[in-house]
Amino acid sequence: MAFVPEALPVGLDLPPDVHRLVGTARDRLGQLKGIGSLCQNPALFVHGLQTREAAASSRIEGTRTTNEEALASQVAAIEIPNESDANEVANYVKALRQGVAALSHGRRINTAMIKALHQTLLAGVRGEQSAAGKVREVQNYVSGEGDGILQARFVPPPPLKVVECLEGLQRYLDTPSPDDPIVRAALVHYQFETIHPFEDGNGRIGRALIALQTIQEGLQQQPLLFISSGIEAKKRQYCDRLLAVSKRGEFSQWVAFFAQAMIVAAEDTAAKIHRIVDTMRSYRVKLRHCNTPHPANLLTKLEEYPFVTVKAARDFLGISGAATADAIEVLEQHGILERAKFKIRQRGRGRPPVLYLCPEILAILS
Repeated sequence: MAFVPEALPVGLDLPPDVHRLVGTARDRLGQLKGIGSLCQNPALFVHGLQTREAAASSRIEGTRTTNEEALASQVAAIEIPNESDANEVANYVKALRQGVAALSHGRRINTAMIKALHQTLLAGVRGEQSAAGKVREVQNYVSGEGDGILQARFVPPPPLKVVECLEGLQRYLDTPSPDDPIVRAALVHYQFETIHPFEDGNGRIGRALIALQTIQEGLQQQPLLFISSGIEAKKRQYCDRLLAVSKRGEFSQWVAFFAQAMIVAAEDTAAKIHRIVDTMRSYRVKLRHCNTPHPANLLTKLEEYPFVTVKAARDFLGISGAATADAIEVLEQHGILERAKFKIRQRGRGRPPVLYLCPEILAILS
């Protein structure tokens, strides 16, 4: 037996307590949307938060890449035992940015965009042979306690129904409804995961779509809110709530879980940005008596990523190698930077470059 979902409900009747949760989630998202008042360029925080989201979302699917490894890999080709896992995380970041760029150019979420994101997600990594960027033509299933489809926890629609289901999801996305945007995002995520349109990568694409839909629905202007860390912490409950919608039509309980996850994510992200802003302010106070502005200017690069190499710092500052080395040394002396434990992969002769990290910013992002 396979499950074929009906069209999503419009004008969903929710109990008062769920409406209150949705309202709280909107309030927290509104506060996060106004985070720009804290700093000159909130876009700088996006890169670190996206990478953190990519690592969390990928870990739900079984990768072993840590936040620290994922953030370091975005800056340099480092030597780590789980290189293939790190590549999957990097692809997730690329797919997220691809989707955000598409929305910024006026495109809307549709099946073609979803297929393109899927192709990026699986390029050159595990699952690439599973028809990357193409709707599945085989039956898949969500594993249960035993092996094989007969012991499956959930069996999505058969291949002949997948395109029809995606067309229904597309109509829902394109049609205005009286439902709150958070409710719409919750329903779209449920429907996408239930359709499970690809052979592999459905969970990661589905979670990426949450961030993209919140932008499309006007809930955030920049991709600051991600809920994969919260889902990772409550994975069993997340799976149970999705399955309960399919089995018993428990939409209200799913919307409540989703709204609560958004509340936690928004509060967590706002707290992280506050801490990063406060930390950077304290660093600038430490550096105010420096003879050169270069160490303080380099702090902006650390807002973007907590890892940096001499070459990246030199390119960012636009100064000589010697002046860059001096700036990094000053940051080391003030306890702002330290040498990272990761080694950059050797290319050619000579010693490999040194990777530096800002431990306080890394701790906040992790």
